[in-house]
Amino acid sequence: MNNYELQKTSAIANKVIALMQNDKQDWFKPFTGDSKYGVGIFPKNIKGNTYSGINLFILLLENYKYKQNTWITFKKTKELGGQVIKGQKGTAIKFFKIDEEDDHLITKWYHVFNIEQTNLQEVKPELFKETEEMPIDLIDRNKSVDLFIKNTQARIVHNRSGKCYYIPSEDMINMSPLDTWKSYNNIPKETFYYSTLLHELTHWTGHKDRLNRDINNGFGSNAYAFEELVAELGSAILCGMLGVSKQPMDNHAKYLNGWIKGLQDQPHLLLKACTMAQRSYSYLKDLQLNQKKKVA
Repeated sequence: MNNYELQKTSAIANKVIALMQNDKQDWFKPFTGDSKYGVGIFPKNIKGNTYSGINLFILLLENYKYKQNTWITFKKTKELGGQVIKGQKGTAIKFFKIDEEDDHLITKWYHVFNIEQTNLQEVKPELFKETEEMPIDLIDRNKSVDLFIKNTQARIVHNRSGKCYYIPSEDMINMSPLDTWKSYNNIPKETFYYSTLLHELTHWTGHKDRLNRDINNGFGSNAYAFEELVAELGSAILCGMLGVSKQPMDNHAKYLNGWIKGLQDQPHLLLKACTMAQRSYSYLKDLQLNQKKKVA
């Protein structure tokens, strides 16, 4: 990164920090969970009931691997005339029931399978939510930013509605489908979409095969908060350098306010996060040069 870019990216990061310190409003979530091009994030059983308690969290950790969010037991699969595909492994969840005779709790573990792990699509196609192919022009496309992202060769899907995330173990970014995004306070939905995607792309640079940041941390921990700080500063820098937004949005700062509480006693981490965000930008920029060399 040359001195000009260093100064410009530093200025962007500093503006976000200043906004973060002054703006105490809540973060605006610029997308909903309703989409005809993807399924909701919450796992359901074959009756359509959403799992709860520990089972919800267990299946949320597995749900992202599939386009369908319905889970079924081995026994129920056979009752419906289907079978589990050979080689597929079930996910253990816990069954709870109150014994009415002596009023004590009965618990046991059993396995469920995502319906994509079965052949039920052949015998019970009505169980599968058919999603239409998503048109890419549901938002106004920014061709230069699209090319920048394409040149990274990051794996990006739009399967889960109402949620955007990066999964290091799968090396995959999920973006909420394009029909879920909305504008707010004169900021177009396209700005929110691209800024969020660039946030997830900054997480993507932290993979062990890239910049090797510490990104496998528990939700709510200081380490998790720090990586969120890096990703949001990275998004602000990328938005500024790519022309997605002329200046850092308040929403960058509002989002970070939720995470910065755990870091406020360690101000030196802000400088460290700025440095890592700048490295992330440099890494992504170098990927553009590599693609140009291949074309040449």
